Amino acid sequence: MLQVPTGYLYCISIIGFASLSTPGLRATAPCPEILTNSKAEKDNNYNCTNKNHNTTMYKNEGKSDSRSFGQASSTISSSSSNSNPTNVPEIKLNPAQRALKSMETSHRSQLVIRQKVAVIGDSAVGKTALIEMFHSGGQSFPKNYVMTIGCDFKVKMIQLDDKITNGLNVGVELYFFDTAGQSVFNQRQLAQKYWENVSTVIAVYDVGNRDSFVSLSKWLTELQAVAPHRPLSGIVIANKMDLRDVGRMAIGSDEGQQFAQQHGLTFFQTSALDSKGVDAPFQHVAVKAYEKYTNNLERVQKML
Repeated sequence: MLQVPTGYLYCISIIGFASLSTPGLRATAPCPEILTNSKAEKDNNYNCTNKNHNTTMYKNEGKSDSRSFGQASSTISSSSSNSNPTNVPEIKLNPAQRALKSMETSHRSQLVIRQKVAVIGDSAVGKTALIEMFHSGGQSFPKNYVMTIGCDFKVKMIQLDDKITNGLNVGVELYFFDTAGQSVFNQRQLAQKYWENVSTVIAVYDVGNRDSFVSLSKWLTELQAVAPHRPLSGIVIANKMDLRDVGRMAIGSDEGQQFAQQHGLTFFQTSALDSKGVDAPFQHVAVKAYEKYTNNLERVQKML
């Protein structure tokens, strides 16, 4: 029979948790709850080791705390100064400094390339409808035909893929000058003043109207006359491809492709009505603008 010495009260296998507020100690762990008599409480600094639980109890300023060590022992420092061993003073930032510091990680500089784009072609081929659909993200198709007087102006920013720019943040702003296609009131002659300093041309024809296809040569010649020493770059768009489904195509795709190659342009097929293939031509123009920029930059750097 187990005999318990008089004058002492032991608590066996009762697990408690030490207080986090114990001065000088940085963590807490499970420990046995130890009840002491009045004689032991008079000693303010003692260590009590319970071998069965492999736990060490510390008492500091009348408050108890414990640490569970497992198989290996660990040293716990009672000095609060060890939390900052280098003694480096903490730098406090005011609200303005904190705001600036947060911008350092979120701000990303951007290269913006601007291109002036001339949109040419006969009337009613869908030039304005293409620009409207691209500018509105396919949400705004003009249901009623409205003749363009003089020139319509639109601006659209295209963000290039990082794979194309090797991780550089590049945006291309396209400034569209959608000139009138009719000769009423000498609009075609007035259109030439909008073609000055044009970087890219978008020539549009209606696949159901052969006359609009034949007229493209004349449109390109007039545009080239404004800047005779500058080579033309751009695209040819065969619009209204939805007419193919109803058998009303007057110009085949091969014929349009051949015409574009003869003039050093890239060929695309679109349907503004069905919003098919609308984005691809303008994305191509933006990529070519970036390639032209990088080529000019390399040429200038070699001259330095």
